[in-house]
Amino acid sequence: MQSYKKLILFLFFSAFIGEVYAQVVISGSVTSGKGEPLYGATVLIKGSQLGTVTDFNGDFTISKVPVGKQQLEVRYLGFENKIISIELKKNEPIELQIQLSLSGQALDEIVVEGKSISESKKSGSIKVQVIETEKFKLQSASVVELINRSPGIRIRQSGGLGSNTQINLNGFQGNSIRVFKDGIPMDYLGTAFSIGLVPTNTLERVEVYKGVLPADLGSDALGGALNLVSTNKNVNNISASYEIASFNTHRATLNANLSSKNNKLFGGVEAFYNYSDNNYNVNVNYVDEETRNEIPIKTKLFHNTFRQHYVEAFIGFRNRTWADELKFSVTNFKIYRENQFGQLMQYPLGAAYNTQTADFIPTIRYKKRLFSNKLYVDQFLAYSKITRVAVDTLNGRYDWLGNFIANENNQEPGEAGSANLTTLDMYNTTSRTTAVLSLSESNTITFNTVFNKYSQEGDDPYGDETEGENPVPLISLPANYNKLVSGLALDSDLKDGKIENSFQVKYYYSNSSGLSYDVSTGLVSDEEESASISTFGLGNSIRYRLNNRSFVRLSAEQATRLPTQREIFGDGDNVLANFGLKPERSTNLNLSLHHQDSSNLMLDLNFFYRYTKDMISTRLSEEVFYSIAENLNKVRGYGLETEIRYQFLKRYAFRGNMTYQSFRQKGHQDGETALYDDARVSNMPYFFANLGLEADFNGIFAKNDALKAYWNYSYVHPYFLKRIPKKLEPEGFLQLWGEPGLETSLYIEKQHIHSAGIVWIPNQSKKFSTGIEVKNIFDTPVYDNFKIQNAGRSFHFKLTYLLNFSNI
Repeated sequence: MQSYKKLILFLFFSAFIGEVYAQVVISGSVTSGKGEPLYGATVLIKGSQLGTVTDFNGDFTISKVPVGKQQLEVRYLGFENKIISIELKKNEPIELQIQLSLSGQALDEIVVEGKSISESKKSGSIKVQVIETEKFKLQSASVVELINRSPGIRIRQSGGLGSNTQINLNGFQGNSIRVFKDGIPMDYLGTAFSIGLVPTNTLERVEVYKGVLPADLGSDALGGALNLVSTNKNVNNISASYEIASFNTHRATLNANLSSKNNKLFGGVEAFYNYSDNNYNVNVNYVDEETRNEIPIKTKLFHNTFRQHYVEAFIGFRNRTWADELKFSVTNFKIYRENQFGQLMQYPLGAAYNTQTADFIPTIRYKKRLFSNKLYVDQFLAYSKITRVAVDTLNGRYDWLGNFIANENNQEPGEAGSANLTTLDMYNTTSRTTAVLSLSESNTITFNTVFNKYSQEGDDPYGDETEGENPVPLISLPANYNKLVSGLALDSDLKDGKIENSFQVKYYYSNSSGLSYDVSTGLVSDEEESASISTFGLGNSIRYRLNNRSFVRLSAEQATRLPTQREIFGDGDNVLANFGLKPERSTNLNLSLHHQDSSNLMLDLNFFYRYTKDMISTRLSEEVFYSIAENLNKVRGYGLETEIRYQFLKRYAFRGNMTYQSFRQKGHQDGETALYDDARVSNMPYFFANLGLEADFNGIFAKNDALKAYWNYSYVHPYFLKRIPKKLEPEGFLQLWGEPGLETSLYIEKQHIHSAGIVWIPNQSKKFSTGIEVKNIFDTPVYDNFKIQNAGRSFHFKLTYLLNFSNI
């Protein structure tokens, strides 16, 4: 029986690979008469559905083109259409260099067809910042770094590679900002595909939504979201990269996409590996064992290793009568993280660690167009079991120099104050259903609903237990959480595209249940208790095109964000539970102005206003190794962000942006005095800026080589980790000048960070490159989330290679 199965499997893959090798690929570049690459040009095979748009370098690739005589049509706004006759032979790819001539006319239909997906999103009614990671895959830039170069958003990391991240976007932070993978909420993946871990080579782009979300994303994001879009699965190739850097850092990626000749069968793998010792230098206070005096020293971290692998394999069918696409995927990952310090780096840890493992996560996605393409259906299902283990059982402690000090008699084990040996099994079921109905050429209705079912089972022999005759660990008590978010949107394109509008209605529902624990009596309730939340939200976005180069955009919404399971139940490690959390509610306004010249200049200005009730914020507990989520009564604020991009002398490009935001709590928390009324929200930067310069050269060392040089600068203005009275804040315009009226160790000083690098492509037709980058050139002390010190100067070397199967 086993031999029979192996024979079938062998024949299946033999046929599959045979079809892959038989395909024909057309690739090349599209430029103007001056040799400038044309980004977003449409390239089509006439008489078929095959086509694509050019990337930033004007390059394109069309796979699975039938052999024989074909006609290639190229279109671009402001240029004459061009039709090229070609003859294709089996396994003989063709590479074309196409130049377009300027035209005195520009048809409306070319405006639509000449836009890439990214360009369409940028000019839509909903405010979105599109970060083209495709452009930076040859560099050593991480996804976090690319996002931080954009206006209005900061991703803050609690240390080096693999550390926790917190998103700050237009006044919202943490879980108020949702993260998606290809439009799907990432709850089912835990932290395995988070923005701090996924490499740029695995993504095609990152979409940063500000304010109202498109209906097809469907989540309870309060004021924005990040959508991580995977690389194009329609291209037949294997791409690989390997990066080695300071602190024994290694990052590798592998992306393989295979399709049959008729494009009806496809499969592949998406994988990456991260490793780092994270043994960089930090400034800490060393406690002398004899005198107990604190001595400021600079020392190297010694127990801070991070290791992760992520593998997703997929196979599917396309262009069938019963499905446009049916895709099956399975994911496996494991994360190992050593814990060197708590939330403020006050004390070192030398043995504690945690892991996160998922052996098998199956998913299925089905897409189909019905009724003459009037109705589009997209269904996604996933089920996951993720096991999280936290270990802190050392019978002693370490100092910052790595010396071990054994516990004295009768002293409890555990470096963080109490021992921890938690095993937590987290179960998640995610269902996402989207249906888009075309009412007319100008109006569509989108329905989207996301259901998430979460439960957990845990055990900790060292953890707190219930009182009574049969005590049980608190973490083992039943904990169930269900969440449903549904949205209905009417999208309209009016006045021949001059006006675009999106009106949305959303419904939010959640239910949490379990056995409650009375802290005062130490007893557990006899019956399971539950709590439910049910509410609605409204939103509208409108874009008005002033002319062919400029448009204005306005959005308003009443949004709700439900607490996450981690905020409610904790994580069994350094995040404490808070069962009394309320949902966040916010009124959001966005007004933006965008101007784009034909090729050289781009200006963007965005004003935002937020009024939030019960904002969920992260607060340090009394023991600094832990944090806990809490509700802030009322938070009101506004902000302004601006960006400029300019390309000059053909080969040079400049960009700059800055963001100012002021968010303050109206009233004060319990236990605080009226001095804290109108204080800034803690742990939130309120002014930051970026500058960047790029230069592209060709034929430097060889006839067909290319070299890119780049420099990036980032500035973050000082801010406080805790709320301080408003009268003690710095004086001056927007509080950008002057010094605060008190000294505190929780004050984050201003930060200036410079990075520079080069990428060299020996032969542009071979798709091989090498890159070198120096980050934090001047070795500036960089403090980030909760004043965790990040790495200083580091050196990076990266190799990238693309193998096209049609060339074999």
